[in-house]
Amino acid sequence: MSVRSSKIIGMCLCVLTFKAFAGEASIPHAEFPQSPFWSKKEETYEKMLKERSIFVSVKTVKNPHPQFKGAEQLQILGAGIVNKHRGRSFQVLKQFDKWSEIHEVIVQSTWTPETHRLFLHMKAFNYMAKMIMKVEVKTEKDMDTIYMHVQEGAFKGMRVAFRLKDAKSRKTEISMTAQYEFDKLPMPRFFIEFGLEVIFQKIAEKTRSHIEQS
Repeated sequence: MSVRSSKIIGMCLCVLTFKAFAGEASIPHAEFPQSPFWSKKEETYEKMLKERSIFVSVKTVKNPHPQFKGAEQLQILGAGIVNKHRGRSFQVLKQFDKWSEIHEVIVQSTWTPETHRLFLHMKAFNYMAKMIMKVEVKTEKDMDTIYMHVQEGAFKGMRVAFRLKDAKSRKTEISMTAQYEFDKLPMPRFFIEFGLEVIFQKIAEKTRSHIEQS
C-alpha cells in the first residue's frame, strides 16, 4: 500500500471516529397515529377549536412492537388548541426547566442543555415517579416536535412526543403521544388507566394557560 493511500485511509478513519463520538444516536421516537381520533370527526375538532375542549385517551393493548420488550403497551394520546401562534407556543414549551411551574403534579424539572436531558419528579395521589429523559427537538416547515425517551427511573423505555401544528386564527394544535411496553406496570393498573387520564387532562389545561399567559 502506498504512503498516499495510507494517509487517505487514516484520514477517513479519523473522520468516522470523530462522527461516532461527536453525538449520541437518535433516541426511539413515539409514534403519532396517521388519523388521530380528534381529526376523524369534524365536531370533535370544532369542540377543540371553539369550546377549548381537551381530549385525552389512556389505554393498554397487546404490544404491537415486538422489538420492544413487554407483553403489553401503555398508550397515551391527547390534543388541544392553544390561543397562541405556533412559534411562541413552541418557544414556551421548550422551557423545560419551568415545567415545574405548570402544575403541582410536576414537583421538580431540571434541564441540562449540555446533555439534552430532563429530570422530572412527578407526584399524584400518593404515587411518585422520577425519570431522566433524553430530549430531541425537530423543527419542520409545517410542524415542530419534541421527542423524549425515558432512560432512567420510572417507566424506563417510555417514548413521548409533543407535536405543534398551525391551527386557524394563528392558534396552535398541540398533541401528545406516549408508548410504554411492559410485562408489569410500575403502578396499579386501575390508577394507570383511570388516574393518568385525569392527571394528563389537568396538566394539559395548565400547560395551555401557561403558554397563553407567558
